[in-house]
Amino acid sequence: MLALAFALGAFAMVWAPWNRLARIILSGTLFALAVLTRQTSLIFALPLAALWYAVERIKFVELILLAVLPTVALETLLMLWGGLTPPGQEHLSGGFSLPHVIQAGIYCAVMGCIINPGYVLNRWMLVALSTTLIGNIALGLIEEPVLLTLFPEHSYSAAIFSRAFFGAGIGLAFGYFFSVAAEAWANRSTTDAVWIGSAVLVIISCGAIVAQFSSRYVVAAIPFLLLLGRNRAYPIGAKLALALMIVGFLLGINALRGYALWV
Repeated sequence: MLALAFALGAFAMVWAPWNRLARIILSGTLFALAVLTRQTSLIFALPLAALWYAVERIKFVELILLAVLPTVALETLLMLWGGLTPPGQEHLSGGFSLPHVIQAGIYCAVMGCIINPGYVLNRWMLVALSTTLIGNIALGLIEEPVLLTLFPEHSYSAAIFSRAFFGAGIGLAFGYFFSVAAEAWANRSTTDAVWIGSAVLVIISCGAIVAQFSSRYVVAAIPFLLLLGRNRAYPIGAKLALALMIVGFLLGINALRGYALWV
């Protein structure tokens, strides 16, 4: 989470009310700290540069200045580790897992729709959901184990449930990202395009962890989903949405106790 805070700070420097040169240097410094804290923060390098160009029309020399410290941070990791993976953890990567990317995309879509339920109530979502749900049940293109199910393991009913689960999830992901992309295009919003790109890069990066999938890898997309969620009015009202978010936050804090994060 500290790495994510550093990365978000680097993005925030674009709008800080300070001297332009100081903001560029501080943005690069914060991003270098993000890379040193968690090397996967490198996925935000292109979105950060794109945001600076979209908002401030950053020049090439300034772009180099922005990249100096993050490059030094990257070189430091390569020199110490001999690669981007710490010694002894090579088994966690070394390939690419498409099922993990699909799961990460579903997680992001679910979170995006929870943040703003308005994305569920549109024709693109209904078309995507019905198409992928029926298609995957019929063809069985994706049939991965589902942890929480009432059906016996390896049974025909469990297989149908898995097809329906992933079919609906993929439809939700397609519908959500198509909706936010359409809004960004309609509003000609380059910043929203950066937020979408950042969330997509988080999803893709989850495929680089081949040993196992964990929802904690998807957490890095939440700030960008929150920024995208502001574009559509809440159908249930802002006060009720805030109340639901508070309840969800408290439930999440309680769930963290299961990880023994505190006594």
